[in-house]
Amino acid sequence: MSVASRVGRLASFASRTTFDTSIHRGNPQKANGRGAKSYAELRRRVIAAGLLDSSYGYYALLASVLAAGLVGVAALLVFLPGWGDVVAVALLALVMVQFGFLVHDAGHMQIFRSVRNNRIVGLICAPMLLGVSFEAWVDKHNAHHAHVNEVDDDPDINHPLIAFTPEQAAERTGWTRWLVRYQGRLYFVLAMFATIGFRADAWMHVIRGRGRASTRIELACIIVNHIVWLIIPSVLLGPGRWLPVFFITQLIVGVYMVSVFAPNHKGMPFIRGRRPTFLEQQVLTARNVNAGPIGDLFYGGLNYQIEHHLFPNVARNRMPELRQIVKPFCHEVGLSYEENDPITAYRLLIWQLEAIGRGEDPGPLPKMGESTV
Repeated sequence: MSVASRVGRLASFASRTTFDTSIHRGNPQKANGRGAKSYAELRRRVIAAGLLDSSYGYYALLASVLAAGLVGVAALLVFLPGWGDVVAVALLALVMVQFGFLVHDAGHMQIFRSVRNNRIVGLICAPMLLGVSFEAWVDKHNAHHAHVNEVDDDPDINHPLIAFTPEQAAERTGWTRWLVRYQGRLYFVLAMFATIGFRADAWMHVIRGRGRASTRIELACIIVNHIVWLIIPSVLLGPGRWLPVFFITQLIVGVYMVSVFAPNHKGMPFIRGRRPTFLEQQVLTARNVNAGPIGDLFYGGLNYQIEHHLFPNVARNRMPELRQIVKPFCHEVGLSYEENDPITAYRLLIWQLEAIGRGEDPGPLPKMGESTV
Protein backbone atom coordinates (compact mmCIF):
# COMPACT_ATOMS: atom_id res chain seq x y z
CA MET A 1 0.00 0.00 0.00
CA SER A 2 1.38 3.43 -0.98
CA VAL A 3 2.10 6.17 1.55
CA ALA A 4 -0.66 8.31 0.03
CA SER A 5 -3.26 5.58 0.40
CA ARG A 6 -2.24 4.95 4.01
CA VAL A 7 -2.60 8.64 4.83
CA GLY A 8 -5.99 8.56 3.10
CA ARG A 9 -7.14 5.64 5.25
CA LEU A 10 -5.93 7.43 8.37
CA ALA A 11 -7.85 10.56 7.40
CA SER A 12 -10.95 8.50 6.62
CA PHE A 13 -10.82 6.87 10.04
CA ALA A 14 -10.33 10.24 11.70
CA SER A 15 -13.34 11.75 9.96
CA ARG A 16 -15.60 8.98 11.28
CA THR A 17 -14.53 9.47 14.89
CA THR A 18 -16.64 11.81 17.02
CA PHE A 19 -15.91 13.72 20.18
CA ASP A 20 -18.32 14.84 22.88
CA THR A 21 -18.20 18.41 21.62
CA SER A 22 -20.52 19.65 24.37
CA ILE A 23 -17.61 18.97 26.73
CA HIS A 24 -14.92 20.42 24.51
CA ARG A 25 -16.84 23.51 23.53
CA GLY A 26 -17.83 24.30 27.11
CA ASN A 27 -21.52 24.25 26.19
CA PRO A 28 -23.46 26.44 28.65
CA GLN A 29 -26.36 23.99 28.40
CA LYS A 30 -24.31 21.80 30.70
CA ALA A 31 -24.91 24.36 33.42
CA ASN A 32 -28.19 25.30 35.03
CA GLY A 33 -29.96 28.23 36.67
CA ARG A 34 -27.87 31.27 37.59
CA GLY A 35 -24.71 29.38 36.75
CA ALA A 36 -25.79 29.02 33.12
CA LYS A 37 -26.38 32.75 32.79
CA SER A 38 -23.05 33.54 34.42
CA TYR A 39 -21.18 31.12 32.19
CA ALA A 40 -22.92 32.50 29.10
CA GLU A 41 -21.69 35.98 30.02
CA LEU A 42 -18.17 34.70 30.61
CA ARG A 43 -18.21 32.89 27.28
CA ARG A 44 -19.42 36.06 25.55
CA ARG A 45 -16.38 37.95 26.90
CA VAL A 46 -14.00 35.20 25.82
CA ILE A 47 -15.42 35.14 22.28
CA ALA A 48 -15.24 38.93 22.07
CA ALA A 49 -11.54 38.72 22.96
CA GLY A 50 -10.97 36.29 20.08
CA LEU A 51 -9.58 33.59 22.35
CA LEU A 52 -11.48 30.76 20.67
CA ASP A 53 -9.67 31.39 17.38
CA SER A 54 -7.18 28.80 16.15
CA SER A 55 -3.42 29.20 16.73
CA TYR A 56 -1.97 27.45 13.68
CA GLY A 57 1.27 29.44 13.73
CA TYR A 58 1.98 28.60 17.35
CA TYR A 59 1.45 24.87 16.84
CA ALA A 60 3.49 24.85 13.62
CA LEU A 61 6.38 26.44 15.51
CA LEU A 62 5.97 24.03 18.42
CA ALA A 63 5.96 20.99 16.14
CA SER A 64 9.13 22.26 14.43
CA VAL A 65 10.90 22.75 17.77
CA LEU A 66 9.94 19.25 18.93
CA ALA A 67 11.13 17.72 15.65
CA ALA A 68 14.42 19.57 16.11
CA GLY A 69 14.58 18.16 19.64
CA LEU A 70 14.36 14.61 18.30
CA VAL A 71 17.14 15.38 15.83
CA GLY A 72 19.19 16.73 18.73
CA VAL A 73 18.67 13.52 20.70
CA ALA A 74 19.88 11.46 17.73
CA ALA A 75 22.92 13.70 17.28
CA LEU A 76 23.88 13.38 20.96
CA LEU A 77 23.64 9.61 20.81
CA VAL A 78 25.62 9.31 17.58
CA PHE A 79 28.35 11.91 18.09
CA LEU A 80 28.72 12.21 21.90
CA PRO A 81 28.56 8.75 23.47
CA GLY A 82 28.94 8.76 27.23
CA TRP A 83 27.92 12.11 28.68
CA GLY A 84 25.93 12.74 25.53
CA ASP A 85 23.68 9.87 26.58
CA VAL A 86 22.88 11.63 29.86
CA VAL A 87 21.91 14.83 28.06
CA ALA A 88 19.96 12.78 25.51
CA VAL A 89 17.90 11.19 28.28
CA ALA A 90 16.90 14.59 29.69
CA LEU A 91 16.15 16.08 26.26
CA LEU A 92 14.20 13.03 25.11
CA ALA A 93 12.07 13.04 28.27
CA LEU A 94 11.27 16.72 27.74
CA VAL A 95 10.38 16.18 24.09
CA MET A 96 8.22 13.12 24.83
CA VAL A 97 6.17 14.92 27.46
CA GLN A 98 5.74 17.89 25.12
CA PHE A 99 4.42 15.48 22.49
CA GLY A 100 2.08 14.23 25.22
CA PHE A 101 0.79 17.78 25.60
CA LEU A 102 0.11 17.81 21.86
CA VAL A 103 -1.96 14.64 22.37
CA HIS A 104 -3.93 16.48 25.03
CA ASP A 105 -4.41 19.55 22.81
CA ALA A 106 -5.51 17.44 19.84
CA GLY A 107 -7.98 15.57 22.05
CA HIS A 108 -9.55 18.89 23.00
CA MET A 109 -9.59 20.15 19.39
CA GLN A 110 -7.24 23.01 20.25
CA ILE A 111 -4.97 22.59 17.24
CA PHE A 112 -7.42 22.38 14.32
CA ARG A 113 -11.11 23.04 13.96
CA SER A 114 -11.84 19.68 12.35
CA VAL A 115 -12.08 16.41 14.24
CA ARG A 116 -10.24 14.63 11.43
CA ASN A 117 -7.10 16.75 11.56
CA ASN A 118 -6.90 16.69 15.34
CA ARG A 119 -7.37 12.94 15.23
CA ILE A 120 -4.48 12.53 12.81
CA VAL A 121 -2.21 14.55 15.12
CA GLY A 122 -3.41 12.46 18.05
CA LEU A 123 -2.67 9.19 16.30
CA ILE A 124 0.80 10.28 15.25
CA CYS A 125 1.74 11.59 18.69
CA ALA A 126 -0.03 9.08 20.98
CA PRO A 127 0.23 5.48 19.68
CA MET A 128 2.96 6.06 17.09
CA LEU A 129 5.38 8.28 19.06
CA LEU A 130 4.43 7.50 22.68
CA GLY A 131 2.86 4.03 22.55
CA VAL A 132 -0.35 5.33 24.14
CA SER A 133 -3.89 4.76 22.86
CA PHE A 134 -5.36 8.06 21.70
CA GLU A 135 -8.86 6.61 21.47
CA ALA A 136 -8.86 5.23 25.01
CA TRP A 137 -7.24 8.36 26.42
CA VAL A 138 -9.84 10.65 24.84
CA ASP A 139 -12.71 8.55 26.25
CA LYS A 140 -11.23 8.63 29.74
CA HIS A 141 -10.32 12.30 29.62
CA ASN A 142 -13.80 13.26 28.38
CA ALA A 143 -15.23 11.45 31.40
CA HIS A 144 -12.88 13.40 33.66
CA HIS A 145 -13.98 16.74 32.22
CA ALA A 146 -17.65 15.79 32.45
CA HIS A 147 -17.38 14.58 36.07
CA VAL A 148 -14.37 16.40 37.48
CA ASN A 149 -13.71 15.39 41.12
CA GLU A 150 -17.02 13.51 41.37
CA VAL A 151 -16.11 10.68 43.71
CA ASP A 152 -17.91 7.89 41.87
CA ASP A 153 -17.59 9.07 38.26
CA ASP A 154 -14.25 10.84 37.71
CA PRO A 155 -11.80 8.19 36.43
CA ASP A 156 -8.84 10.33 37.49
CA ILE A 157 -9.65 9.83 41.18
CA ASN A 158 -10.25 6.10 40.90
CA HIS A 159 -6.86 4.41 40.88
CA PRO A 160 -5.90 0.83 41.82
CA LEU A 161 -2.88 1.91 43.90
CA ILE A 162 -3.66 5.42 45.19
CA ALA A 163 -6.61 6.34 47.42
CA PHE A 164 -8.05 9.81 46.90
CA THR A 165 -10.84 9.59 49.50
CA PRO A 166 -10.99 8.11 53.02
CA GLU A 167 -13.58 5.63 51.75
CA GLN A 168 -11.20 4.35 49.09
CA ALA A 169 -8.44 4.03 51.70
CA ALA A 170 -10.70 2.01 54.00
CA GLU A 171 -11.48 -0.45 51.20
CA ARG A 172 -7.83 -1.35 50.56
CA THR A 173 -6.45 -4.58 52.00
CA GLY A 174 -3.13 -6.40 52.09
CA TRP A 175 -0.12 -4.75 50.45
CA THR A 176 -2.27 -2.07 48.83
CA ARG A 177 -3.37 -0.94 52.29
CA TRP A 178 0.30 -0.53 53.26
CA LEU A 179 0.92 1.35 50.02
CA VAL A 180 -1.95 3.73 50.68
CA ARG A 181 -0.74 4.29 54.25
CA TYR A 182 2.51 5.77 52.86
CA GLN A 183 1.16 7.08 49.56
CA GLY A 184 2.13 10.66 50.30
CA ARG A 185 5.80 9.70 50.52
CA LEU A 186 5.63 7.20 47.66
CA TYR A 187 3.53 9.20 45.22
CA PHE A 188 6.33 10.42 42.97
CA VAL A 189 8.15 7.09 43.25
CA LEU A 190 5.06 5.36 41.88
CA ALA A 191 4.83 8.08 39.23
CA MET A 192 7.97 6.71 37.59
CA PHE A 193 5.95 3.73 36.36
CA ALA A 194 3.06 5.76 34.91
CA THR A 195 4.22 5.27 31.32
CA ILE A 196 4.20 1.50 31.83
CA GLY A 197 0.56 1.78 32.84
CA PHE A 198 -0.28 3.89 29.80
CA ARG A 199 1.41 1.41 27.47
CA ALA A 200 -0.32 -1.54 29.12
CA ASP A 201 -3.67 0.25 28.81
CA ALA A 202 -2.99 0.81 25.11
CA TRP A 203 -2.38 -2.88 24.48
CA MET A 204 -5.50 -3.87 26.44
CA HIS A 205 -7.54 -1.37 24.46
CA VAL A 206 -6.44 -2.64 21.04
CA ILE A 207 -6.85 -6.28 22.11
CA ARG A 208 -10.39 -5.71 23.41
CA GLY A 209 -11.39 -3.73 20.32
CA ARG A 210 -9.48 -5.75 17.75
CA GLY A 211 -12.59 -6.16 15.59
CA ARG A 212 -12.90 -2.42 14.97
CA ALA A 213 -11.10 -0.61 12.15
CA SER A 214 -10.14 2.24 14.49
CA THR A 215 -8.33 -0.04 16.93
CA ARG A 216 -6.59 -1.90 14.10
CA ILE A 217 -5.09 1.42 13.03
CA GLU A 218 -4.02 2.14 16.61
CA LEU A 219 -2.49 -1.33 16.82
CA ALA A 220 -0.47 -0.64 13.67
CA CYS A 221 0.73 2.64 15.17
CA ILE A 222 1.76 0.93 18.41
CA ILE A 223 3.72 -1.70 16.49
CA VAL A 224 5.49 1.12 14.61
CA ASN A 225 6.27 2.68 18.00
CA HIS A 226 8.00 -0.48 19.19
CA ILE A 227 9.98 -0.77 15.96
CA VAL A 228 11.09 2.88 16.07
CA TRP A 229 11.91 3.09 19.78
CA LEU A 230 13.10 -0.41 20.63
CA ILE A 231 14.29 -2.37 17.61
CA ILE A 232 15.96 0.18 15.30
CA PRO A 233 18.00 2.02 18.00
CA SER A 234 19.02 -1.30 19.55
CA VAL A 235 20.37 -2.44 16.18
CA LEU A 236 22.18 0.84 15.50
CA LEU A 237 23.55 1.57 19.00
CA GLY A 238 23.44 -1.85 20.59
CA PRO A 239 20.82 -2.91 23.17
CA GLY A 240 23.29 -2.56 26.04
CA ARG A 241 23.58 1.15 25.35
CA TRP A 242 20.13 2.07 24.02
CA LEU A 243 17.76 0.18 26.32
CA PRO A 244 19.03 1.86 29.54
CA VAL A 245 18.65 5.24 27.82
CA PHE A 246 15.11 4.40 26.75
CA PHE A 247 13.89 2.95 30.05
CA ILE A 248 15.41 5.68 32.20
CA THR A 249 13.72 8.19 29.91
CA GLN A 250 10.40 6.44 30.49
CA LEU A 251 10.81 6.72 34.27
CA ILE A 252 11.56 10.44 34.01
CA VAL A 253 8.61 10.94 31.67
CA GLY A 254 6.34 9.32 34.26
CA VAL A 255 7.45 11.67 37.04
CA TYR A 256 7.25 14.67 34.71
CA MET A 257 3.71 13.85 33.59
CA VAL A 258 2.43 13.25 37.11
CA SER A 259 4.09 16.43 38.39
CA VAL A 260 2.11 18.34 35.76
CA PHE A 261 -1.29 16.68 36.16
CA ALA A 262 -1.38 15.94 39.89
CA PRO A 263 -1.68 19.50 41.28
CA ASN A 264 -4.57 20.36 38.97
CA HIS A 265 -7.33 18.80 41.07
CA LYS A 266 -5.71 16.71 43.80
CA GLY A 267 -6.01 18.46 47.12
CA MET A 268 -9.15 20.25 45.89
CA PRO A 269 -12.74 19.60 47.05
CA PHE A 270 -14.55 16.44 45.96
CA ILE A 271 -18.18 16.37 44.87
CA ARG A 272 -20.63 14.09 46.62
CA GLY A 273 -24.40 14.23 46.32
CA ARG A 274 -25.88 17.32 44.64
CA ARG A 275 -23.97 18.39 41.59
CA PRO A 276 -23.17 22.12 41.37
CA THR A 277 -23.51 24.22 38.24
CA PHE A 278 -21.00 23.78 35.44
CA LEU A 279 -19.28 27.06 36.29
CA GLU A 280 -19.04 26.24 40.00
CA GLN A 281 -17.78 22.72 39.44
CA GLN A 282 -15.06 23.64 36.97
CA VAL A 283 -13.74 26.54 39.08
CA LEU A 284 -14.03 25.16 42.61
CA THR A 285 -12.46 21.76 41.88
CA ALA A 286 -9.42 23.12 40.00
CA ARG A 287 -6.19 24.82 40.99
CA ASN A 288 -3.95 27.05 38.94
CA VAL A 289 -0.19 26.86 39.38
CA ASN A 290 1.43 30.27 38.99
CA ALA A 291 4.78 29.34 37.48
CA GLY A 292 5.78 32.16 35.12
CA PRO A 293 6.57 31.93 31.38
CA ILE A 294 9.12 29.09 31.73
CA GLY A 295 6.67 27.24 33.96
CA ASP A 296 3.96 27.66 31.32
CA LEU A 297 6.21 25.76 28.91
CA PHE A 298 7.02 23.11 31.53
CA TYR A 299 3.33 22.55 32.32
CA GLY A 300 2.16 22.73 28.71
CA GLY A 301 -0.39 25.38 29.68
CA LEU A 302 -2.11 22.98 32.07
CA ASN A 303 -1.11 25.14 35.02
CA TYR A 304 -4.09 27.29 33.93
CA GLN A 305 -6.39 24.48 34.95
CA ILE A 306 -9.39 26.61 35.88
CA GLU A 307 -9.38 28.30 32.48
CA HIS A 308 -8.74 25.01 30.71
CA HIS A 309 -11.75 23.33 32.31
CA LEU A 310 -14.01 26.25 31.50
CA PHE A 311 -12.83 26.47 27.87
CA PRO A 312 -11.04 23.21 26.95
CA ASN A 313 -10.67 24.07 23.27
CA VAL A 314 -8.75 27.32 23.83
CA ALA A 315 -5.16 26.90 22.61
CA ARG A 316 -2.59 26.78 25.39
CA ASN A 317 -0.68 29.86 24.20
CA ARG A 318 -3.83 31.93 24.84
CA MET A 319 -4.19 30.81 28.45
CA PRO A 320 -2.51 33.87 30.05
CA GLU A 321 -4.97 36.13 28.20
CA LEU A 322 -7.86 33.89 29.19
CA ARG A 323 -6.82 34.10 32.83
CA GLN A 324 -7.06 37.89 32.66
CA ILE A 325 -10.76 37.46 31.88
CA VAL A 326 -11.65 34.47 34.05
CA LYS A 327 -10.02 35.51 37.31
CA PRO A 328 -11.78 38.89 37.71
CA PHE A 329 -15.02 37.30 36.52
CA CYS A 330 -14.83 34.75 39.33
CA HIS A 331 -14.38 37.65 41.74
CA GLU A 332 -17.47 39.32 40.25
CA VAL A 333 -19.71 36.30 40.82
CA GLY A 334 -18.22 35.37 44.20
CA LEU A 335 -16.38 32.17 43.24
CA SER A 336 -13.15 31.22 44.98
CA TYR A 337 -10.23 31.14 42.53
CA GLU A 338 -7.45 28.88 43.81
CA GLU A 339 -3.97 29.75 42.60
CA ASN A 340 -0.72 28.60 44.18
CA ASP A 341 2.96 28.66 43.46
CA PRO A 342 4.40 25.24 42.49
CA ILE A 343 5.89 24.42 45.91
CA THR A 344 2.63 25.18 47.71
CA ALA A 345 0.63 23.18 45.17
CA TYR A 346 2.79 20.09 45.70
CA ARG A 347 2.70 20.52 49.50
CA LEU A 348 -1.09 20.61 49.41
CA LEU A 349 -1.15 17.51 47.21
CA ILE A 350 1.12 15.53 49.57
CA TRP A 351 -0.72 16.85 52.63
CA GLN A 352 -4.04 15.51 51.35
CA LEU A 353 -2.59 12.16 50.25
CA GLU A 354 -0.97 11.65 53.66
CA ALA A 355 -4.18 12.53 55.52
CA ILE A 356 -6.22 10.13 53.40
CA GLY A 357 -3.55 7.45 53.80
CA ARG A 358 -4.07 7.70 57.58
CA GLY A 359 -7.81 7.25 57.04
CA GLU A 360 -8.61 10.87 57.88
CA ASP A 361 -10.93 13.24 56.06
CA PRO A 362 -8.60 16.10 55.04
CA GLY A 363 -11.43 18.62 55.23
CA PRO A 364 -10.87 22.21 54.05
CA LEU A 365 -7.52 23.15 52.55
CA PRO A 366 -5.03 24.68 54.98
CA LYS A 367 -3.73 28.15 54.16
CA MET A 368 -0.23 27.27 52.97
CA GLY A 369 0.37 29.86 50.28
CA GLU A 370 -1.20 32.25 47.81
CA SER A 371 -4.89 31.66 47.34
CA THR A 372 -6.94 34.36 45.71
CA VAL A 373 -10.66 34.97 45.66
